[in-house]
Amino acid sequence: MPPADRSPQTIGYLCALLAFGSWGIAPLYFRLLGAVPTTDMLAHRIVWTLLALALIVCVTGRLRQVIATLRQPKLLGRLVISGLLIGLNWGVWLWAISSGHVLDSSLGYFINPLVNVVLGVLVLKETLTRRQGVAVGIAALGVLGLVIGGGQFPWIALTLALSFGLYGLVRKITPVDALVGLFFETALVFTPCIAWLTWRAMTDPSGIGVFFPSPSLSALLIGTSIVTIVPLAAFVAATRRLPYATIGIFQYISPSGQFLLGVAVYGESFTQGHAIAFGCIWLSLALYTSELLRKARVAAA
Repeated sequence: MPPADRSPQTIGYLCALLAFGSWGIAPLYFRLLGAVPTTDMLAHRIVWTLLALALIVCVTGRLRQVIATLRQPKLLGRLVISGLLIGLNWGVWLWAISSGHVLDSSLGYFINPLVNVVLGVLVLKETLTRRQGVAVGIAALGVLGLVIGGGQFPWIALTLALSFGLYGLVRKITPVDALVGLFFETALVFTPCIAWLTWRAMTDPSGIGVFFPSPSLSALLIGTSIVTIVPLAAFVAATRRLPYATIGIFQYISPSGQFLLGVAVYGESFTQGHAIAFGCIWLSLALYTSELLRKARVAAA
């Protein structure tokens, strides 16, 4: 492959590594905000992210791109959809992390690469080999095993997997700069978040403390903007430079980190249902990865 062709892919690989590596250890950061209610945490995250993005957009000369996007209803429509999807994903993930469901969160992101495969086939008309089809089937059995073994529907895992898979798909087909797109996504829900925090400040005994709690918590809440912007912008940049199926390989990093944190650091219970589900997911991911590696060897030959 000529150097000119390798460069965008190399950047894509680095962006994917940054994104999924950051998400893998993100629970460590957000667990520090355990004293903040999940809804307040989500609102703060969106508010501070938008303010930081507004500054970045102005400083980096992206304001013209923002204005140009405002004149394209089709792009705005897609950004509305992606904004709703990522908002749902953030909300469920924050609740899972703060409520002791890190394992369920990691399961969702283990399933996500296989969701990407299905979306790639159904929407982007990418080719699905027999081995990849078997991998998706085994993953489905794993989810069924969790339902039977755990006695409950894995709504956290499936919501995270589907919402983020659909988000990535929408952003892949939306030709908007990563940061500009995220600016619009957060701007769409900025007003409800400010309204929520204002209502909380008026009804909560802490008053203005809802906006600015202790100095340490305030700094951490403001810092959620960085924790949000850097990996998500890197992810969008990666999806624009790499085949959507290839993104799936890097996605193993994030749930692996969360899985280790859930079991080794936070001591969450690893049930028989979890064992069945994770076993099937890992087997399906091994099949899927081996197929991608086989294709890479054939292409390089």
